[in-house]
Amino acid sequence: HITLLSSVLLALSACNETRSIRSQLNDADLLVNEKPDSVLNMLQSYDISSLRNASLKNHYYLLLTQAKDKCYIDETNDSLMTQIVNYYEGKRDKEKLFKAYYYLGRIQYNAGDYAASMLSYTKAEQLIDKIDDEFIKGLLYAQLGMLHQKYYDYPRSLDAFNTAAKHYELAGKTAHKYFAKLNIGQVYQELKDHKSSEELLTEVLTWAYENHEDGLCQYAFEYLI
Repeated sequence: HITLLSSVLLALSACNETRSIRSQLNDADLLVNEKPDSVLNMLQSYDISSLRNASLKNHYYLLLTQAKDKCYIDETNDSLMTQIVNYYEGKRDKEKLFKAYYYLGRIQYNAGDYAASMLSYTKAEQLIDKIDDEFIKGLLYAQLGMLHQKYYDYPRSLDAFNTAAKHYELAGKTAHKYFAKLNIGQVYQELKDHKSSEELLTEVLTWAYENHEDGLCQYAFEYLI
């Protein structure tokens, strides 16, 4: 009886610990876009040995990759994220699978493997109708816009950046929307459509100046001159 009771108490303790960690990771998920530094510090302070099941481990490493990306820490080794993609491929959570493909694409882009990055982004885009997060949809299309621009496919680049701007607006991410408009202005420059480019860049510069977005203001000014 004592052995059985001890086993039950250990199981309950493990269950409570698992629930606690899962709750912490879910809270981090809600904060990572706004406070990536804090989330990254919290995740890096974790005792990884406490992550006893695959669900927690994969969520942890997906969040860690996301936090690093938001903190401008560029990963170039895609082996771990490939494993995470493979894990979520067999699960019902399409939002995490979407994010896994997106961040796999980001890592591949950082490594200069643009063809692999395009493939990962395309697989993420195939899940777009199952995703409610307008912000990450905008991030995906912004990345697709840059890749199409890199390959000189300007019509697709314009379409992707315009789609990104729409999703950013739906997400209430006004600064991101104007960064997408800046990208559109750059593409118009490359198409030699100087009138459309000047109109967009002037709009971006005006908004950035009025809203004290100094970095965006500087970019728009440089492209206008």
